[in-house]
Amino acid sequence: GQGQQYPGFPGPGQGQQFPGYPGFPGPGQSYPGAPTPGQPGQPGQPSAPSISPGPLKVPHQISLPSGLEKGMVLTVHGIPTGKRFVIDFVDGQDIAFHFNPRFDERPNVVVRNSMSRGNWGSEERKSPKFPFVQNQPFKLQILFEPDCYKVAVNNENLFQYNHRLKNFSKINVIRIGGDLTLSEASMYKM
Repeated sequence: GQGQQYPGFPGPGQGQQFPGYPGFPGPGQSYPGAPTPGQPGQPGQPSAPSISPGPLKVPHQISLPSGLEKGMVLTVHGIPTGKRFVIDFVDGQDIAFHFNPRFDERPNVVVRNSMSRGNWGSEERKSPKFPFVQNQPFKLQILFEPDCYKVAVNNENLFQYNHRLKNFSKINVIRIGGDLTLSEASMYKM
């Protein structure tokens, strides 16, 4: 009856503890060596004791020490609580991809844009639908591809945003802010 005792293996119910994960530094600090592929990167949390660590502080920041690479996916779980929220892929002073759902415009719209040298480009507003509902949880995924960002909400592909700023290795920060309760924000490579 000692078959359960394997030392070093987490016992039943401890599968959430991710032994061997490095400690993650706080927001805004980069960490040496991104997580290995296949493990969800969760920078900004000191540890990963469970899948749902509770709301993250907003604004929230994810550091990407070596920039964006093909196949990277940003996954955000949250609840919109007010007029608008924003996700920015930041390159120094520039914003390579600005994702901005707005509840305070009629009709509701998701505005996409880029900012270079302090100047905004032309907005992209077309979308088959507005996928967000105030006070309703959503799952947002943004996949980085060599030619575009692909955006899906609640497992439904919505639109893509063709790259305007292409210095991908310098896109080192993702910022999430505005009116939302943020339960998860992670970046990993498919």
